[in-house]
Amino acid sequence: MNSTYQLTLSRDAVKFVGKQEKFVQSRIRKALLGLITRPPVGDIRPLKGFDKRFRLRVGSYRILFEIVIRNGLFTL
Repeated sequence: MNSTYQLTLSRDAVKFVGKQEKFVQSRIRKALLGLITRPPVGDIRPLKGFDKRFRLRVGSYRILFEIVIRNGLFTL
């Protein structure tokens, strides 16, 4: 079964990505699209000391995310 997750970005995340150069925005966008596939793809590692929180490495940037399950939907 190849379904997708729902992706919700914080206002700060949208603002940060918008301030980056176009090629960096493209790399981040591509990495985020990899997160919404099931299973998520990319350089993903769990954060130590946190349950259901992970980081995705995109070059020198780190995208921190949490998996939340609500109403049968997985939200990253």
